[in-house]
Amino acid sequence: MSPKALPDELNDEPEAPPAPKRAAKAIPTAAVTEISLPEETLRAGMPVVRCRVVYLGPGEHHAVSFTGQIHEEVIEDPDGAVMRRFRGDPEGHERRATVIKKAVDTGITQYDFTVRDTLGRLMPERMMPGDTEPSKLRGRPFCWCEHLGHLRRFFLAEDASKQRLYDIRVRPEDVPLLRDHIRRSERARRQQEALFADVAGT
Repeated sequence: MSPKALPDELNDEPEAPPAPKRAAKAIPTAAVTEISLPEETLRAGMPVVRCRVVYLGPGEHHAVSFTGQIHEEVIEDPDGAVMRRFRGDPEGHERRATVIKKAVDTGITQYDFTVRDTLGRLMPERMMPGDTEPSKLRGRPFCWCEHLGHLRRFFLAEDASKQRLYDIRVRPEDVPLLRDHIRRSERARRQQEALFADVAGT
C-alpha cells in the first residue's frame, strides 16, 4: 500500500511552531472528548499523542505490526501523575512518578484488534463504548496508539476498494500536532522520491 499524494492546498502552509510542553495529567477515559482525525489531514519527531485507532474492516480477528515502539522512562516524582512500583523497594509500595515517553524506530509494536478471547467470549474493554459517536463506531474493536509514525500509517491505510481501514480518534486540541507531523512527513517522503528519481535518471 503506497501513501497518498499530499493535497496541494496543504503544501504551502508554514510549519506550525513546536507545541509547548504540557504536564502529564491522569484523565479518566470516559471524561475525554474525542473526534475523528479530519479527512483533509493528510495523514503523519513530535510529541507523543495518545489516540484510539478503531478498526473498520470485516472480521473479529485482526492484528498488524509496525517497526518502532514507545520507550518509557519512569522517574520518581512527588508531583507525578501516576503511581508506580520501583525496583529496590523491599515493601513494593507504589510511589508517585512521572513517565517520559519517546517514539523510537527500533523494536516492533503489535496492535491486536481481536475482540474475542480464546473461549470465544467478547472482550468489551477492546470495543468502542455504546455511547460512542458516530454510531457506526459503536462496538468496533480499537487499540491505543501513541507512536506518531504508526498513526500516520493507520490514517493512510485503505482496503482493496480504497475504503479507509481505520478511524483515528483524537482529542481536538491534538489535531494541529498530528496535522503538522503528517504534512511534514509526507513532504519529506516526496522530496526523497524526487531525489531518487533524479539519481536514477542520471
